[in-house]
Amino acid sequence: GEQQSHVVAVSVQGVFESFFKDRPSPWVDVDTSSAPPTSFLEASSTNARLVVFGSAEFVDDFVLELSRMLLTQDRFLNNLLLLQNAVDWSMEDLDLLTIRARGSNVRILDPLTPQEQSMWEFINYALALLALLCIAALWGWRKRQEQPMYLETTQRSFHERPASS
Repeated sequence: GEQQSHVVAVSVQGVFESFFKDRPSPWVDVDTSSAPPTSFLEASSTNARLVVFGSAEFVDDFVLELSRMLLTQDRFLNNLLLLQNAVDWSMEDLDLLTIRARGSNVRILDPLTPQEQSMWEFINYALALLALLCIAALWGWRKRQEQPMYLETTQRSFHERPASS
């Protein structure tokens, strides 16, 4: 189909009227052991906040696992971060939003040309080979500098017999 932008979430702030404002109580036909509420709120507070997502599939375990396998870095966590920020915003906890938003930048590397990729691959292999050669040279130098340790032979062996006097 044709590609276009779609609204996937809506956030609103203000006064919300209750669905039960001019309707009978839903507890009338329900047989409960506890006492049902006698009244309902007719409207929310003046600064109520509401976030509605078009679908909850973006935080589904299967979708998160699939995006974790396909995407590099931590971009798959952005869906969870969106949900956390929506909860914080709806609860009016703007301090948590500012703390969480500080380190949430996704750092994407600039794409490299094939020549640049080959150059960095060569440098990587050359440095690894140079490190191995340095380790081998150090090991050989230490082996040449090693002095043999002479042990005193003060104890007799098991098979030697004491000299008779």
